[in-house]
Amino acid sequence: DPCRPIKGHITPEEWHAFSKYNKDRAEKEIYESTRLRESIFHTMGQSSADLESQGKASEY
Repeated sequence: DPCRPIKGHITPEEWHAFSKYNKDRAEKEIYESTRLRESIFHTMGQSSADLESQGKASEY
């Protein structure tokens, strides 16, 4: 039967669904990475401010 799918091949619909899944997963990873980066920068800024405050408090 020439219309039957060849073993090991996927249909265009399967390919589209897989591509959408990959795109959605990549977008989620980008979003999570951005949030993590923002959290890291906030923590670094807070640590810097804390160190500066401690330095000023220990001067006499």
